[in-house]
Amino acid sequence: MSIRRYDTDPRKDVNTSSRSITNEVLSSTSPEVHSTDPLARLMRANGIFARHDYNDFERFYRFPRNNPYSMLGTTREYVFFTKPDLHILNPDNSTKLNDEIANDPYFNMLIQNGYGDTVLNNLQFSVDESKPFVPVLSNYKKSSLELNNISAEDIESGTNAFGTKMSYRNSSYRSDEYNDFSIEFSDTKYLDCYLWFKTYDVYERKKAEGRITPTKQEYTLNKIISDQITIFKFIVGEDGETLIHWSCFWGCYPKSVPRDTFSELPADGQLKFTINWHCSFQDDMDPLIIRHFNKLSDIMLSGTGAQIAPVYDEEIHAVSQESVLCPKIAYMDKSAYKNSPYSRYVMHWYTDQSY
Repeated sequence: MSIRRYDTDPRKDVNTSSRSITNEVLSSTSPEVHSTDPLARLMRANGIFARHDYNDFERFYRFPRNNPYSMLGTTREYVFFTKPDLHILNPDNSTKLNDEIANDPYFNMLIQNGYGDTVLNNLQFSVDESKPFVPVLSNYKKSSLELNNISAEDIESGTNAFGTKMSYRNSSYRSDEYNDFSIEFSDTKYLDCYLWFKTYDVYERKKAEGRITPTKQEYTLNKIISDQITIFKFIVGEDGETLIHWSCFWGCYPKSVPRDTFSELPADGQLKFTINWHCSFQDDMDPLIIRHFNKLSDIMLSGTGAQIAPVYDEEIHAVSQESVLCPKIAYMDKSAYKNSPYSRYVMHWYTDQSY
């Protein structure tokens, strides 16, 4: 688009709206505007820049600039927990306990009180392998999932005759291994979250005593640690879909049961507690994490006929807060975006309900 030069005499442009001039300059990608137009230069001098004025990789800025076009904006974190496969229920009959703990008072109490289809089911993947996630933990997570920094180690050379030595950068593999973190959860008066962690701990005690065996023999043969889980973390942008960052924790298990929560309950009735976790490995921004997550999502979506649930409900003109089955990550080419220089990944939520 060709932009005419504006004369310094304002009377010659008396019939031109100042707003239309500003929009014309800001929306233009013409080099002429950037290099010679007085109005464009005046706007830049006052800290108002068009989108094409930002060239972070090829030009230097003499003074700091805020880039509203690429600003991060409001974000949201989603965390997903996979199910462990604790041998609590009989895989052939999920209404009954594993024979090894059939006479245990604690597990019988849970079955009798109706926690078999909720808490116990979400602790044993082999009971229903079409549901690999634990929604109750994702729904009641309150704090952000902590990530540790990547830090490389140093290798030092030998000292020369003058006492001088050199340092070389080693790898940062240690940063991805053996990390502890904590997550805060809320809970209801039925203690669904608390009993999930309490039951996990009771099971681990019996495992340590040698009173319980893995669910499947192949776990032992293939050295599969069936009581550890994977945790996925996704951060989406202000549109609620575009992925900003993703990470994954492997070999995770809870290390604590927040029994001290019941020492003194809050007066407002909002029950919250913090769980300490350990993970063997963690990584971020690896596309294999997305492939791993999508493989689990495909298991959950298989045979449901689920469709993508829109973030914005056009019929009621509001952001939809309907419950959904699970999300799946899709690749979005940069041509689908109006002004993005990069292709992105987006999180699409799927639902089996029509509305």
